[in-house]
Amino acid sequence: MLQFVLGMLNNSTLLLFGVFVSAAILSIPFHKKNTVILLLFCIGVNALQFASYSGMGLEGAQLIYPLITHLPSVLLFSLYYKRNVLSSLFAVMSAYLCCQLSKWLSILAFELTGMDVY
Repeated sequence: MLQFVLGMLNNSTLLLFGVFVSAAILSIPFHKKNTVILLLFCIGVNALQFASYSGMGLEGAQLIYPLITHLPSVLLFSLYYKRNVLSSLFAVMSAYLCCQLSKWLSILAFELTGMDVY
């Protein structure tokens, strides 16, 4: 249970970071309206992630992760913010790469503490 909670907390923070980095790459201004929209989007995607983890388990959720996280992000930036689809995809994938250092450090922390990553 603790690992599930820690995993969801980690995913939530990475999601926030990734969405806001993507928005910054796309030069979306961070005024109040956009900040609220991005936060609400993160809450919605986080709910989808939670539902997939709860319903399908970790392995199933990992299989559809790009569909419930990256695809909605690209669609948000393309359709709502009217950014080019290719630019939106580039921004989301670039933000994903920015999140990898955090993932590597968390794996290292789990290894040092003897906890299972998943």
